[in-house]
Parts: sequence; C-alpha cells; structure tokens
Amino acid sequence: MSREAFRKGLVDYRQESDPGFWATGYDIPAKEKGWLVMGRNNFKPYVGIISGLALNTRREHLKDVRVREALTLALDYDWYNRAINYNFYDRAESYFPGTFLAATELPGAGERALLDAYRDELPPRLFTQRFALPHSSGFGRNRQALVRARALLREAGWEVRDGVLVNEHGEPFELAFLANTAGRQRTFLLYVNQLQRLGIESRIRLVETSQYVNLLRDFNFDVVATAYGIAFPPGVELIAYFHSRAAWTPQTRNLSGIELGAVDAMIRHVLNARTVEELTDASRALDRILLWHYYMIPLIGLEGPRVVYWDKFGRPERDAEFRTSFPDAWWYDPAKAARIEQGLAAGD
Repeated sequence: MSREAFRKGLVDYRQESDPGFWATGYDIPAKEKGWLVMGRNNFKPYVGIISGLALNTRREHLKDVRVREALTLALDYDWYNRAINYNFYDRAESYFPGTFLAATELPGAGERALLDAYRDELPPRLFTQRFALPHSSGFGRNRQALVRARALLREAGWEVRDGVLVNEHGEPFELAFLANTAGRQRTFLLYVNQLQRLGIESRIRLVETSQYVNLLRDFNFDVVATAYGIAFPPGVELIAYFHSRAAWTPQTRNLSGIELGAVDAMIRHVLNARTVEELTDASRALDRILLWHYYMIPLIGLEGPRVVYWDKFGRPERDAEFRTSFPDAWWYDPAKAARIEQGLAAGD
C-alpha cells in the first residue's frame, strides 16, 4: 500500500483523505522527531459542497419549507463528525463556504436592492436574521433541535400518533433514501436513527449504478447524497444546479427540483456581474435564498487537501492563496533530507 510505503520513508509526499488515518495513522516516531509534516494545502479554483443531502421538493410531503427545516434540524452533524470522522471535516455553512461570496451576515444595501423585488416568495426572516445551521456539543442526542423540529412539523400539519408521524388523514411520513455506495448508506443510517425519534419511518435503497442512474432520472427518491462543486467565481454550472429550467430535466443536477423565480433571477445577476461588488451582492443573495429554503442539508464543504510529507523540502515563505505551490515552487533540500536519511539508517 502507498500509505505503508510512505510511513517507511519510501514515498515523500501523499494526500490523505481518510479521517481515521489522518487522526491516528501517522503517530509514528518520525512524527515525534519532526520529520513528518501534516497540514492542509490551499485549493480555491472551486468552492461549494462536496457532501450534502438533497431533499426532493417534487415530493408532496417535502414541498413545505417547514418540513425541510425540521429535517435539517434532525441531523446532528457535530456528533457525526466527531464520532465517525474524528472532526476531520468542516461543515459547509454556505453554498460558497470560506469565501467572500458566502451570506454570513445580514443582507447589505446591494443585496436588498436585488431581493426586494421578490419579497413575496421569500421568507421574511431572510431579511432580518442571519442564517445558521444547527450545532450541538457532539455528544448526546441534541434534544433541543429535535424539539424544535417536532414543533415545525406540527405547524406543517404533521403530528405523532402512537409513535408515528402522520398527517390529518392518518398517512405516515416516510422517507426513501437512495444510495449507490456503502459509504453513503452509512451516512444515511446515522440519520435514520434520529428521524425515528420524530416518528419518521425511513428506508435506504442501496442499488447498483445503472439502477441508481435510472432512479435519479425519474426523480424516484426522497433524499439523495450529492455534491455541488462551483467554479470561483461562479459560472454556468449554477444553471444546471439551481435554475428552474433544470428542475424537470432528466439526469439533471438540480436534484432538489428547485423552481423559484428569485433563484433564477439571482443566477442571472451572478452570470452578468461586471464588478466584484455586483458579483458579491448577487452571489450572497443567491446563497441566502438557497439556504433559507432548505433545499438540501449541507454536510461537508469543499476544502484544500490534507497532506503529509517528509520534511525534505524547501518552500516559499508564503503559499499561493488559491493553489498550494507543490511541487512547482518547492525544492529538494539536501541538508534536511540527509538528517532524515541518517536517522532512518540508524534505526531512530
């Protein structure tokens, strides 16, 4: 394995994407001696979400934004990240996480000028509250979020009877999760346990790739894992991801079935922006609308790769902001390398 070859000093540099190995796999004497360096490289040509759960608003029971917000509250991300992933990942709090395009504060004057024309189809709190995803201690059951989720479901016409969440006609609230890998199935399993506490019955359909593609084509799912890699600055991929014209297109990337005039308009403003200010206002407005409508449950934000390498290199004092300069601007340092090679030869 390349990982073992690296640990023995046969490979100098590798990217590590496994949370468990990042947390414990490099606890070897070489790390204690300072011969191994672990860090995160810059990578910003693309931004977005590399893991999230798209909620299919084409389904009748997922059309109500209060229901989608309740489902978002029910997922205890902090527990999942701590217990399963060693706190390896950063949660995506935006569709443009970690950039100046993210809607992290209340809308400014430029945003309001864009949003005011669509007040009738936007939630009032979008203008008065800062959006924030639920957080927990990462331990326990996050009861406060579940209480709030149950209240929202009740407002939307769903209540628990004999342990089952039903509507006024006694029809149960059910969710069908679609997965084509064991990793996605594992993510869903953790979520299903929380949903049961709300009286929601869920099932996970683990299917092979061709069936998975056909089910997506027919929009035959309630929840599916997805990713939204977005160019920086954003480009025409926004149309495929979020525009109304893609909502009913087979094999669309608009998995949530988003059909909203305000979203279409903000995409148009983003693509037609001619200044940084125009791009910022339009992108933040788009981000804000998508977040407040709870079309998906964001999990992991796109970030620079985690890397580990033997300290045999010289490198610039300042790293490139958008893409780490390895290997183009790094150089082999004979003195550093000799120190490590001599130590390894001596069995240190």
